[in-house]
Amino acid sequence: MGRRIAADCLWSESEPSLLLGALGSALSVAPNASAWILVNIGSEQPPLVAPTPAAFSMAGRFYVAVYAVWDESEAAARNQAWLGETMRALEPLASGRYIGEVDLTARPESARRSFSPAAWQRLTAVRDHYDGERLFGWFPGLG
Repeated sequence: MGRRIAADCLWSESEPSLLLGALGSALSVAPNASAWILVNIGSEQPPLVAPTPAAFSMAGRFYVAVYAVWDESEAAARNQAWLGETMRALEPLASGRYIGEVDLTARPESARRSFSPAAWQRLTAVRDHYDGERLFGWFPGLG
């Protein structure tokens, strides 16, 4: 079957001890030693909210990406469950998402949280204007 990876991510402005403690707890119950978590620690600056019509409009002090990794097909459910449970546990610490790595299949509402409210409004307005008949794809689960 080969190596399989499932990933999800979030931005966070939480207290470092809360975030890192939650991540440590998640890793302590990971389904195998191949699971890993990437944490990028930024500066004390406020989250990026682009003043221009940029698609990349969310950021935060911490970027967290959680990866479930497995080789055997029978391990898929266990690894995906761990990833889902980990992201649910981190949800209270999340300030946004990164559209390029968020799991939209598991949580379609994360698409909206990947953009500032103003950027999401502009994005949907462009879609409404140019694709009123909904011929082109959109974010999974959001129709």
